[in-house]
Amino acid sequence: MTRWKRRVLVVCAIVLAAKPVAAQQDRATLIDEAKVTFGDSTVIRLLHSAMAPSRGGPDSLWATAGYELALALLRIEQPEQAMLWLRTVARHAPAFPIDVVNFPPDVVAAYEQAARSVAAEADDGAVSTQWGWPAQLDADSEGTIEVAAGEAQPDVVVETVGPVQPGGIMSLPPGTYSVTVSADGWEPVRVRREVLPGTALRLAVELVPLLPASVEADVASNVVRITHQRAGQPVCRSGYIATTDGLVLTTLDAVRDAGPISVSAFGGSRTFTDVAVVATDASRDLAVLRLPVESTPAMALSTDIATGDYAWSVQASGCDGDNVNRSRIASWNAAAAATLGVPLPPGAAGSALIDRGGFLIGIVTGPSNALPDALTRDLIERARTLIAVQIRPPAGGGFPWKWVGLGAAVAGVGVALAGGGGGGDGGGNPPPPTTGGIIITFPN
Repeated sequence: MTRWKRRVLVVCAIVLAAKPVAAQQDRATLIDEAKVTFGDSTVIRLLHSAMAPSRGGPDSLWATAGYELALALLRIEQPEQAMLWLRTVARHAPAFPIDVVNFPPDVVAAYEQAARSVAAEADDGAVSTQWGWPAQLDADSEGTIEVAAGEAQPDVVVETVGPVQPGGIMSLPPGTYSVTVSADGWEPVRVRREVLPGTALRLAVELVPLLPASVEADVASNVVRITHQRAGQPVCRSGYIATTDGLVLTTLDAVRDAGPISVSAFGGSRTFTDVAVVATDASRDLAVLRLPVESTPAMALSTDIATGDYAWSVQASGCDGDNVNRSRIASWNAAAAATLGVPLPPGAAGSALIDRGGFLIGIVTGPSNALPDALTRDLIERARTLIAVQIRPPAGGGFPWKWVGLGAAVAGVGVALAGGGGGGDGGGNPPPPTTGGIIITFPN
């Protein structure tokens, strides 16, 4: 495979041009004309012409022309063609969903099906699209994917079809296709796009450098694997060492209703059993665990994160999903939850989200959600405060070390819990984590 020395691969390229006012008016005129025209073939021709890129990029009128075109195709019993155009509109103009009042139920249902399918097919990387539009629509004609690789020649493969020769053109029947672009030293990018009848599909794909192996190894040493039994079934979740005093951050779901918790840390070289859950926060789905160590390395924080940046989740081996997964930050504000543009596997929840240098951005809380590190610090400091509170048993009394809820007080030779709660289950185990009474643990 040829090594690529540029960051941007052009699978033909260039973004859509801005639409002039005259073209906007022309598009509206064509749609209005189609609505009062008799003859399906003429209606289809007018609507297809209204969607031409020369009349502007995908906007509300472009989407409307697509819905009208699908309606006309359904009227002549061409459901596959109609769905192809609805998928195209759903992919390129999601901000302009179909008018459920003014379109028939069958068109609305078809659009909603197309929109659901497209929403589940997020691109792996940054992709822009342009079309070479035919003068007239011929539903039976093939479309093309054009490939121009620039100075280097990466591998471009159309799934179920085969490789595209760099700099060449592949003809394809109309339909939806997956295209994978790869090159040595770069992460492969997978794109789903519609090939339209008689249309040249042109894409610009931004390849992302692979996460360096040295960075992955360094971060993996701070990632932990959390295991326990829940309702008799084994549970495996990820977390990471968030502080130099051995506090582990993970999701509350990772330890909810947990039996005795084991944590494998330091690249799997050490396993800790009966690990304490120190503090939890249900509103943010966070939990803090404590490893019985005096000091440990912790990841440095990323200081230069913005919307559009790439980010990687690193999770423990042995839990669901790959160890490293890439996403892109769709919205970023250090004072609010972040959203991810490329969904991560469910098993990534609780894992560390890092930048390409291995610096910590925050914690993954869901396939498309992350919490910046700054929004976890108050819970970590609360956990430290609780850990600092230690209660010792009376001399020779045999009173075991206990977990107690916030508000516990020494009363004679025992421990009384505020609200009358118990200190465990009688077997030396802590009560389940709560969000009101934060849990305290006492070291040996």
